[in-house]
Amino acid sequence: ENAFKGLRPAVVGLLAAATLLLCTTENFSTPHENMWQFGISCFLFVATFYGVKVKNINPIRMILYSAAAGLLLFY
Repeated sequence: ENAFKGLRPAVVGLLAAATLLLCTTENFSTPHENMWQFGISCFLFVATFYGVKVKNINPIRMILYSAAAGLLLFY
């Protein structure tokens, strides 16, 4: 149990690094560049956060739902 507690900061760091690598203009846009893409990205973030925290939906399932919605809306 102590080993898992020690690994938590490393996992958070790895997730933060992956998030920063994915925060590019292809994935996210500023409101000045492309308002449509920025709005959809923000909506998907809020919907996923709401689904996980309020509705207690499995985070993996919410990530898959957001990925499918993003693909349908952007392509």
